[in-house]
Amino acid sequence: RLYVCVVIDNFNEIKEAQDGWGFLTDGQRAWSDSLKEMASMRAMRLASPPVQAWRGSVFWAVTQPEFEVLFMALIMINVGFMAANQHPGSDELAETLQTANYTFTSLFALEMCLKVVGLGPRGYMRDRWNLFDAFLVVTSVGEIVLQVVTAGDPYFSPLVLRTLRVFRIMRMLRLVRWTTSIRTLLATLFYSLPALVNVAGLLLLLLFIYA
Repeated sequence: RLYVCVVIDNFNEIKEAQDGWGFLTDGQRAWSDSLKEMASMRAMRLASPPVQAWRGSVFWAVTQPEFEVLFMALIMINVGFMAANQHPGSDELAETLQTANYTFTSLFALEMCLKVVGLGPRGYMRDRWNLFDAFLVVTSVGEIVLQVVTAGDPYFSPLVLRTLRVFRIMRMLRLVRWTTSIRTLLATLFYSLPALVNVAGLLLLLLFIYA
């Protein structure tokens, strides 16, 4: 215990002396500085309205904050339905959850189509969050198609459908885009990864010595 206290005390002194950089090597410090500079210099991309009048109304709708708030609420309701799943459950509950899955998948597919029409294919793919949404929509549609095609097939493993259902939970990551506190927390954790790796290595070394 005395050795551990001495090591921790010395590390705290180094940390205070170097303004929090005592846990990082020079290379890790440069890596963290470059990430912070890139995050602060990142420019915000503004979508340009389309020339066609009929697409202009769709563009106006999908770029409104209320549009994103609506689908954020739908994501939270969808997660609530997914959390209501039980095993074993009644047939009524299974049918309700299946109907809810079809409904939410259709709504998210409609959102993707509206954004493609309003922003254009190139403008839609310019945002990585839109690509993430498109991946989740394609995965959800593929899950429904497999569920319908393989219904009653004794040779089809249900593990495939369970694996595809996991991707539906990833929709909650869209909340990170509009929640400042969660974004700040994840950024802080990302910038602290080198220091956490060094501290974890030190703790593993101490556990190996005193094991």
